[in-house]
Amino acid sequence: MNHNQPNIVFLTIDALRFDRTSIGGYDRPTTPIMAKLTEDALNCTQAFSLGPFTQSAFVQLMTSSRPLSFGGFDHGAWGRPDTVFKRFQDSGY
Repeated sequence: MNHNQPNIVFLTIDALRFDRTSIGGYDRPTTPIMAKLTEDALNCTQAFSLGPFTQSAFVQLMTSSRPLSFGGFDHGAWGRPDTVFKRFQDSGY
């Protein structure tokens, strides 16, 4: 591992409404720990999923490929482009 690379926290949450979080502008402190984590972080606030449910959406998120490409989603990431974690590994993480 290259110790000069920044730390990465890859956080995914299923079925969370961003507009009901502290970092999403909600007026109540619903996610104070997440808000603290994102103070010095890169936040993707305009990310959208092409998958209408977790099984297809997660494959898209991990491989940056469309849910129904590569023969559907029943085989997960098998046969798709490299996963984000493989890319991290190839980059020295």
